[in-house]
Amino acid sequence: MAINLSGPELLSDLFYEKLLRRYSESAFLRERLKLELTETSVLASHQETKRRLTSLANVGATIIIDDFGTGHASLSQLIDMSASVLKVDREFIDRIDSSDRHRKIVQMTIELAKSLDMQTIAEGVETQAQLNLLVDMGFTLFQGYLYGKPAPLEAWHGMDKAITVGKPAI
Repeated sequence: MAINLSGPELLSDLFYEKLLRRYSESAFLRERLKLELTETSVLASHQETKRRLTSLANVGATIIIDDFGTGHASLSQLIDMSASVLKVDREFIDRIDSSDRHRKIVQMTIELAKSLDMQTIAEGVETQAQLNLLVDMGFTLFQGYLYGKPAPLEAWHGMDKAITVGKPAI
């Protein structure tokens, strides 16, 4: 499970200290809760944000750059942030089955991530055709309506969380 963090939340001393303490004390939390920072957040390039993300990564938190490829400084984020996962924005996935340019950009992104020892998540997967292309490119993690639409937590409780590559989770 992942939660979205905003720059202001991460810059809140009280919030950050609680988050750091919880991650430091709980292997359960480190294994299951991922932290997403939207790349387009103005504060994603803030030095204190980077320092805090590094501290969280050092205690075992998984940092995900959300909406990768749509922000103002995509590649510089990879240099300075302690992220281990890129979530490729749905803008690129949406036309992957009809646009050679989209396919090439997505392929280059997964190759870049692999070269940096980062995982990738394809965001916005809505069709089996998209999924098939993404699997062929090497993606193993997916998010989108093909797997389920947004729903209250109660709707997901008790469902098998395992996703088999090539098959929707639900």
